[in-house]
Amino acid sequence: MGKLRGREIGPPSPRPSALTKEVHMLESADTTTRWWVLALSIGAVVIGVVAALLLRIIRAASSIDRYAADIWEAGQKIAGNTAAIWQLGQTNSVAGQILATAQSIDGHAAAIDQALNGAKPGEPAATAAPAGPSAQ
Repeated sequence: MGKLRGREIGPPSPRPSALTKEVHMLESADTTTRWWVLALSIGAVVIGVVAALLLRIIRAASSIDRYAADIWEAGQKIAGNTAAIWQLGQTNSVAGQILATAQSIDGHAAAIDQALNGAKPGEPAATAAPAGPSAQ
């Protein structure tokens, strides 16, 4: 054999036969199939984990919703039980007005009593002695 650029040249390599090409394709297809199976398996595991996490989130949201409903119900009961407290402000205001009116009536009644009994303002009214034979 000859030399070309310092290399030994041997007989030409045989051309791959059709059988060799087919074996190579089958090996390539087998590797591709394995990669697809691996990718689909990983995808299935990821989908399973995501589904499990979503179910936990849904369960937690349902629990929160139940607790919120309980809080709402308790709040409504508290509001119903404390409605009278809010009305005490109005009651106190009206009681003050009643007191002022009662004091005014008391003052007027005292003035009428003093006028009828002849007492001077500021002095206690004297009880009138019964008129009759014992009066001296």
